[in-house]
Amino acid sequence: MHKLSSANQDYLETIYLLSKEEESVRATDIAHRLGVSKASVNQAIKTLKDVGFVINERYGPVKLTDSGRFEARRIHFLHHLIKDFMMSTLNIREEIAEKEACQIEHVLGNQTVKAIVNYMRNNEITVKHFDLDQVHEFLFYSKRLSELKVGDQGVVKKIDAKGDLKRRIMEMGVIKGDVVEVIGVAPMGDPISLRIGDYNLSLRLKEADNVWVEVL
Repeated sequence: MHKLSSANQDYLETIYLLSKEEESVRATDIAHRLGVSKASVNQAIKTLKDVGFVINERYGPVKLTDSGRFEARRIHFLHHLIKDFMMSTLNIREEIAEKEACQIEHVLGNQTVKAIVNYMRNNEITVKHFDLDQVHEFLFYSKRLSELKVGDQGVVKKIDAKGDLKRRIMEMGVIKGDVVEVIGVAPMGDPISLRIGDYNLSLRLKEADNVWVEVL
C-alpha cells in the first residue's frame, strides 16, 4: 500500500465531502472545489485509483471504495480534531484554524495526536461530527496489514472487506482483537505469511489490504 502525498490526501477528502453533498462526483466538481485544473484532478484520480481508493470509468463519476471512504474519513477526523482544538483551546479564529488544520493534519505524529485527544477528552471538548472514542479507528498509527514489514505486530481493529471476501478472511482465522505478526513476505509482496497465536497462515495482498491493525 502506497502512502499518499498530502496533496492526494486533500483530493481524497474532497471527494468524500462532495459525495456527501452530491449524487455523483465528477472531476470538474473536484477541480472547482479545490481551485485546480482538471488535468491535475485527473492525475490525482489515477493515483487514487491505482491504490484502490476510488473507482472511475472513462468519463464517469468518481466513486470511493470502502477502503477509500475509510481513509477519507480518517483524514477528515484529523482535520476536525486539529481545527476544534485550535479554536477551543488556543482561541484561533475559525477561518485561520480551518486553513492551518489543512496543513497540520498531514504531519502530526502519533504522540502529539494522542496528547491532543487526551486533553480534549479531559476538558470535555468535542470534535465536530465525530466521537473522540473513534480515535483508535481513525489515527494513522492504525495501518493496513499489507503495510507491515516482517517482524511487525499489530492488533486487528477492522476488516474493511464485505461479503465473501470478509467471510474468507475471518474463516482463515483473522478476527478483530487478535494479535498478528508478519513472519514473511513474498518477493513481489504477495502473499504475506502471518502468525496468529500458535498457528501460521498466508493472506493474499488483496486480503491483507482489507485488514486494519493497530501497530504494537
